[in-house]
Amino acid sequence: MTIHRFYVDEVAEVDKITKYNDGDLINQMLKVLRLRDGEQVSLFNGNKEVLGEIIVLTRNFVEIKGIKDNFKNNELPCGINLYQSITNKMSKFEDIVRHSTELGVKKIVPIIAGRCQVDFLKKKDRLDKILKEASEQCERNQIPEIDAEIKIEQVLDAPPKGINVFLTARQVGDDGDKAAILLRKILHDKEGDDVNVFVGPEGGFTDDEIDKAELAGFMFFRLGKTVLRTETASLAFLAILNFIEQDNN
Repeated sequence: MTIHRFYVDEVAEVDKITKYNDGDLINQMLKVLRLRDGEQVSLFNGNKEVLGEIIVLTRNFVEIKGIKDNFKNNELPCGINLYQSITNKMSKFEDIVRHSTELGVKKIVPIIAGRCQVDFLKKKDRLDKILKEASEQCERNQIPEIDAEIKIEQVLDAPPKGINVFLTARQVGDDGDKAAILLRKILHDKEGDDVNVFVGPEGGFTDDEIDKAELAGFMFFRLGKTVLRTETASLAFLAILNFIEQDNN
């Protein structure tokens, strides 16, 4: 039996009944999933998760009784921040947000790079909804954050703390297998540090952006010999990080 998960501000206490008036939550339970009284759901809010039973579900409110603690830590040991160049179509960016959430990203920072055809994001409230729904579906404990747009020059002038990785189709210093070995070692030696992954737009980062990143001490990764789409590159590298982190732990 599938037990649906829902992010709530206040998780029901075990052996106590909690009443929720959130319209989106009620609509999801009643109209989308067609849940009924007596069915079990799991409620979470980051550091807490409780298995509960629906006592009363109406159009105006739902009452849920906590049954037992249901928390298990599914977050990655390291924080992954995705600095994703804004794509030419909003649907592409939405897909990246959804799938990167499934792959454990902690924060998404939309960046405006030299070859970006769009310099702002539309429908940010929709992105927040995608983050929440993807976290519920994939059994994340935390919902990732999404920052405001920022120009790539600002980031390169003041790089974020942690391990900074630039994905590029151009060979820069050690890449490929050597870079993978180095990244594995760094993740092991600097446990707890965030990994900041920079992904270029359609057409990639400019030579000037790559040169500035090299001067700032960034690591460089080239994901194979083929040229990947921006939405493919980000997800491929996040999958690699997941594999390395699970292998290290």
